[in-house]
Amino acid sequence: MLVRTLHFNQSWAADGSSHIHERLRNVYSAKGSFSPWALVCRLYLQQPKTASSSLDQVEQPAQKARHLYVLNSDESTAYSLLVDSDRSVFLKSGSELETIISKLKASWASRQAIRIDGLVYSLPNTNIIIKLGTLTIGTMSKGILLEVIVDGCQSDSESLMQIKSILQKLFSDISGYSALNLDAAVSKTLDLTGVEWLGKESSEDAYSSLTIMKLCDKLLS
Repeated sequence: MLVRTLHFNQSWAADGSSHIHERLRNVYSAKGSFSPWALVCRLYLQQPKTASSSLDQVEQPAQKARHLYVLNSDESTAYSLLVDSDRSVFLKSGSELETIISKLKASWASRQAIRIDGLVYSLPNTNIIIKLGTLTIGTMSKGILLEVIVDGCQSDSESLMQIKSILQKLFSDISGYSALNLDAAVSKTLDLTGVEWLGKESSEDAYSSLTIMKLCDKLLS
């Protein structure tokens, strides 16, 4: 399995998303093979306590707030990403995690949330799933998110070739896309850093959730 998640925040992306949905239905005959895709990734902050020496009252160096991102994958599963300075911890848990955190108001303060609203397409006669959705923070648009999942026994290089071919068909003739370096976009996808935590046996949901939360950290931090 290979997952590639691409974020497009250019002005042409939002305008072109309707054309991409149309091509997924027509070019890939996915008219009856789609379902809703709706996610909310919430950010919680834990402010560090101010530490000082009791002897000389010299204040210690300021610490950054801890960032905790929580994303409910389904009714029973939640994924979280704790970002603490230069360290990150990725965790799978039950969906009650967010309820527990909301009760710890003295430790964790709820901040912003990113919504993803779109569709999941299963391309007929292939092992490919495509997710396409718009990102919003409050009422502010943050572009579109495109996720391609190739689930099969082929090598990663073969899967990447499939992904590039699909993207070329989806984005061809869309104004602004010609300036995009496809090789760079795919090779620098957000899941390259930290993907070693998961391993090949991890589920598609785990890969997807990690990449989305890393994107949220990039947009909200």
